[in-house]
Amino acid sequence: MNLKQLEYFLAIVEEGQITAAAQKLHISQPPLSYQIHLLEKELGAKVFVRGSKGITLTESGKQLKQRAEQILSLAELTKNEIGKYQQGKSGTLRIGTVSTSAGLLPNKEMQQLTADYPHIHFEIYEDNTFNILDKLKNGMIELGVVRTPFNNQNIEGKYFNTEPMIAVFSELPQSWSKKETVALADLSEQPLVIYRRFEQLIHATFADQQLHTFISCTCDDGRTAITWAKSGMGIAIVPASIGKMMKVDKANYKTIDYPEWWTKLAIIWLAEAELSPLAKRLTELFLK
Repeated sequence: MNLKQLEYFLAIVEEGQITAAAQKLHISQPPLSYQIHLLEKELGAKVFVRGSKGITLTESGKQLKQRAEQILSLAELTKNEIGKYQQGKSGTLRIGTVSTSAGLLPNKEMQQLTADYPHIHFEIYEDNTFNILDKLKNGMIELGVVRTPFNNQNIEGKYFNTEPMIAVFSELPQSWSKKETVALADLSEQPLVIYRRFEQLIHATFADQQLHTFISCTCDDGRTAITWAKSGMGIAIVPASIGKMMKVDKANYKTIDYPEWWTKLAIIWLAEAELSPLAKRLTELFLK
């Protein structure tokens, strides 16, 4: 297996047909098909099935696509870092951030960094906390902006203010009309819209409290959860800062009175990583 074979494979996936991929790569179809044959032989698995309307990825092919994208991305990053990186004068700083990092980036520390390094280029990767941790450990990013709770083994970072979770709704439930805050028991009476980042925590909490819960929607982004709640599809459970970012009116949310759900953002990096001068400088600014 080599980088060229992975590049050929991804070209076929993108184009949906071997013929179209060959044209894009400026090679004839037989050599392209042969390289895919060698790739499948080495893997011991078919990566896609050919059909009249194009190719269809197998389960092995789907897994290969994910890894191939990571490998080629790392290869390109390595090439750029070794060939073009000018220490202290210019460079690229790769940061992974969760969608719920409202208001944290960019900030005064990053403004100071750009003053020190006027030609810096930021590459921002938006993902969930778990995938950002994975990217950090795989070297695809140097810094991550994540939300607690997360596994902080071998992780260093700067933690920011703790904030509560809120319940967002389109119409105030009648039983909540005289409440300043809502409890878990109040939430158990309503259909809930949650995003996967907190799915396990929410299920575990309700089970531990022996309370019924009905999840009407599960999504990948707190902003999506709020959008669904505003449409009357349920009560969205999100960090308070997301409600602020989405300009949720005070009449359309209640703070959840459960401190165990309180969360905070953190900028993190690997404890033993050899950070680039740019990343090192930014971490120093955060730790002042």
